[in-house]
Amino acid sequence: MSSSRDDEAGHDKPWCRPGRGRYALRRLSGMVRPDVSVYRPEPGRVQVENDRPVVTRDGTVLRVNVYRPPDGTLRL
Repeated sequence: MSSSRDDEAGHDKPWCRPGRGRYALRRLSGMVRPDVSVYRPEPGRVQVENDRPVVTRDGTVLRVNVYRPPDGTLRL
C-alpha cells in the first residue's frame, strides 16, 4: 500500500509506470558512451581567453573560458 507522500507530485517513480522498459533502455544507453577524442589545434590557430568575467542580470560574476579564431571573427 502506498502512502499519500508517494503519490504527491515530485515523487514520481518512472520505473513503476507504463513505458518502464523504454525508460530503462534509455537510462542504460546513457551509461554507455563512445570514447572521447581530444583535439589540440596548432599553436596560433585558436585565441584562448581564460577566466573572463561575465556579469549576469542579478549581478553574479561568472568566470568563463572563451575560445575564438585568432582574427576575432566568428563563423556560424
